[in-house]
Amino acid sequence: MRISLPPLLERMALVSGLLCAPSLSLAAQSLDWLQEYSVITSGDFTSTSSVHGKILVGGDLAGSNSMDLAVRLSGLVSPSVSTVQVGGSIQSGNPINLQAGSIEYGGSLNRAVNYNGGGSAIHNPGADYSSIFVELGLTSQALAARPANQSLLLPSGQAAGVNFQPVFDASNEAIYHVSGADLFSNRLVQQIDLNLQGGTGSILINVSGTNLNFNQGNFVGGFNQNSAMERIIWNFYEAETLNFDRAFSGQILAPNALITTNQVINGSVFAREINTRAGIQFPTYRGGDFGVTVPEPSSVIFMSFSLMALLRRRR
Repeated sequence: MRISLPPLLERMALVSGLLCAPSLSLAAQSLDWLQEYSVITSGDFTSTSSVHGKILVGGDLAGSNSMDLAVRLSGLVSPSVSTVQVGGSIQSGNPINLQAGSIEYGGSLNRAVNYNGGGSAIHNPGADYSSIFVELGLTSQALAARPANQSLLLPSGQAAGVNFQPVFDASNEAIYHVSGADLFSNRLVQQIDLNLQGGTGSILINVSGTNLNFNQGNFVGGFNQNSAMERIIWNFYEAETLNFDRAFSGQILAPNALITTNQVINGSVFAREINTRAGIQFPTYRGGDFGVTVPEPSSVIFMSFSLMALLRRRR
């Protein structure tokens, strides 16, 4: 089953005035999904490479070459656990090597699967993961509304490196707001470094921009350490397209974006669609929740459609 997230979020905006009603159930924003899954897409996931952890796909799983999935879960999960969940179909191509668990799919299975972890194919025509996609979309918007408590110096006039030096607040959080174009496609940016200065908190980087290209500089230093990457959220809350020509470090929230990359992503990813020719690797997220709550997806969807029905009746 496929879900078009932007229209869904537009419908939910119609009831934004009701979301603070006392009777509406609230849940902690769901960055935990980025701990459970390496890949989450509300649409298609196309890959010709490997994924370390679990995969959740709202659309189709595609890619003509062989792919190695659940690579780092071997021996850690039961064969009955669905490590690959696909709402749509698994498109034709060379065999999939599933190193742990089973494959759950809602449409059709059109390619061979080598179940190296002893799993099997589970046909689930009613597969519907839309509540997770809605929850993560709302989380992205809620995180984008958090004010920055850090500043970042970007080069101007002369080439230089960019250095994130977070000073964690009383909640052990560091929050940045940056322009994606100024950071990722700025020809003056030589490298992108992270100096935690001994801190162990969580880092949220809200990135503005709708169509972004990561084609300048490289991640270095702390951005290449698992202990740091697992506590970083890059929130591309406005993005519609993201093109990565460099290896990426940290967890990615991009609810409305198509991500295209030929370089490895070190961290979990949530996007509308992903098209990758490189691996998506551990770590998954191990940071905090930044103190944000979002409405229960079921409540939001119910209220959205109820209000739409009411408006239609009045018209």
